[in-house]
Amino acid sequence: MSFGFDPDGFWNKTPRVIALICAGKQALFTREYNERALMAWQIAYFPRSKRPVPLRQMMARDRERKPQSPEQMLAIAKQWTQLMGGAIKSKET
Repeated sequence: MSFGFDPDGFWNKTPRVIALICAGKQALFTREYNERALMAWQIAYFPRSKRPVPLRQMMARDRERKPQSPEQMLAIAKQWTQLMGGAIKSKET
């Protein structure tokens, strides 16, 4: 109930789904708390700063990302394989 769900729907869900819902809600609560903490810090910090940072600079923006080339994808796959303890085999041998 504290997560805001219908109590009758609880009994129609599997334990795995309930665990996923709880983990998602916990992540939401943590993100909201961090946002409020950041806002409180900024409210306390900005009046003391000598040169305030422009709002445009503080706002989050989407970055344009180039698609990865096949060579980059292969290099990343090899790094993951090595990281996980696997051996990299070449096609030539």
